[in-house]
Amino acid sequence: MSRKTRKVLTWIMTIIIIVIALFNLPYQKIKESTHTFFNNIFNFFNNIDRVITTDPNTSYDHHIKNITFYTNNNNHYAVFEFHKIDPENISTMTINNETFDETNFTYEEKTLIVDITSLIGDGEVTPINVTRIYTKNDKEHISTLSTSFNKAINYQIIEQRKKSLVGIRATTSSFFSSSSHWGSGVILTKTEVKKTHWFNEYTMYEYLIVTNSHVVEDSRVFYVYYDNADDEYPKNTGMRRPKESVRLLGHYTKKADLALLVLTTFDGSLVPLDDPQITNFEAVPIEVNNTVFLIGSPVINDVPAFNSYKIGKIINTSKPITLKDSDLCSTGCYSIQSKTYLGEGSSGGGLFDIDGNLIGINFAGNDTHEEAYALPITLLFDALRELVPQAQQTKGSLATSFYLSLV
Repeated sequence: MSRKTRKVLTWIMTIIIIVIALFNLPYQKIKESTHTFFNNIFNFFNNIDRVITTDPNTSYDHHIKNITFYTNNNNHYAVFEFHKIDPENISTMTINNETFDETNFTYEEKTLIVDITSLIGDGEVTPINVTRIYTKNDKEHISTLSTSFNKAINYQIIEQRKKSLVGIRATTSSFFSSSSHWGSGVILTKTEVKKTHWFNEYTMYEYLIVTNSHVVEDSRVFYVYYDNADDEYPKNTGMRRPKESVRLLGHYTKKADLALLVLTTFDGSLVPLDDPQITNFEAVPIEVNNTVFLIGSPVINDVPAFNSYKIGKIINTSKPITLKDSDLCSTGCYSIQSKTYLGEGSSGGGLFDIDGNLIGINFAGNDTHEEAYALPITLLFDALRELVPQAQQTKGSLATSFYLSLV
């Protein structure tokens, strides 16, 4: 091979490598990061008072990451997870103005378990308010956690259902666009798929996610968050493997406010709902005064409170609702009205009965921040029939038909 030929081949290989590198640069990530950087500077100087203070009325707690409950032998227990505090370093906690110390504490897998039997009355619901946490070095941590213990609820079911909820961020693709929407979503199905890239075959997973149309409308770029802000999808897979993606399957807005997303990822650990309704299209019955719970990721003090939940009662099973400043539901969307308001950002979250059956998709709240409205699951069935064509002909696995329709 002549020197001239080698030189030409070298230039060709260099150009190919540059082109491959350019096509694999995370342009959208660069755009989003740049926008976030300048936007944060702008917000800091224009909202400095809000940056250095906290809202004393918020129910979101900066110390307690999660609280759940369980009952054993007629004793009631609260299980606490913390953001940064070591549970074994806690000396006392003030709950409902009563002091609990190490005689009430047990520890298990980085959680603090507190025997709260003395707080639980004869009624069905007991408010639980944590106001102070003291560590063994006598440092005081002010808490604003306000929740409730409900005897009708199996809290293990709530924890299980949390695993199928995600946060969703939808934005435009323009470089300095400030148009960004936050919402919640429910993972309905998981499908294993094969993808070919550079003559190699890879196993990936496709997750079908339901959210609200108003969360993703007018957006072209979507991100899914699983449990925390750092666990973001799609993830960068480099040049050698297929790219992960989150794409919009479609909107369903016939007296509804629903949309379906598809997350394609190498991560097979995300948990879809284990709910027979999604495969047989038969809704469980619901009635007024049924106890239900809503799970979503509202934004509180500019921070998503991932997988928060609220327990309440159904007020109305067919309440007509119109949305402000939106063409969606302009003639009214019939919804499940309940006392489960979570806050802005919980749109697209799941409303469940006490057995953990999905009964609706949250899409609105009232002005008093007490009531929430969820589109009944029968509308989700209609969305699946329209947007996932093969689901019309099957009473079997929706995941199978989902695979056939999208690959």
